[in-house]
Amino acid sequence: MTAVDPFASVRSGAPTTTNNSSSSTAGAFGQDTFLKLLVAQLKYQNPLAPTDGTQFLTQTAQFTMVEKLSAIDTEVKASMTANQVLAASSMIGHQVKYKDANGADATGVVSSVKMSTAGPLLHIGKDDIAYNAIEEIQPPPTT
Repeated sequence: MTAVDPFASVRSGAPTTTNNSSSSTAGAFGQDTFLKLLVAQLKYQNPLAPTDGTQFLTQTAQFTMVEKLSAIDTEVKASMTANQVLAASSMIGHQVKYKDANGADATGVVSSVKMSTAGPLLHIGKDDIAYNAIEEIQPPPTT
């Protein structure tokens, strides 16, 4: 996130922003863009007709709401990943039906689960199958 220094114009040679985050998506409007627009609006307002204080508070509240929604989104994604890991680990020892790399139906017994950047991978036979490729879970095979 980019922190804005509202008093930078008062200090000589002081930077107006400091970068606290290295992750930004090119072409996407985010927190940095919102803050830059807000500061520009305040900086270039007409001194004889300043911006209404309620508008400023409304924009600040909207910014806070967007920031909180972003945090909620992050938490929901983390929760979803945790649920997938739990569901995948509960499949260990069970026979599952899934689509193989060629798109054909296949079955096998899940021997282990490992995490990847794309989500849980179930080890079935010699293959690692993505969690979302599982179509059916059957009881453990009887021996």
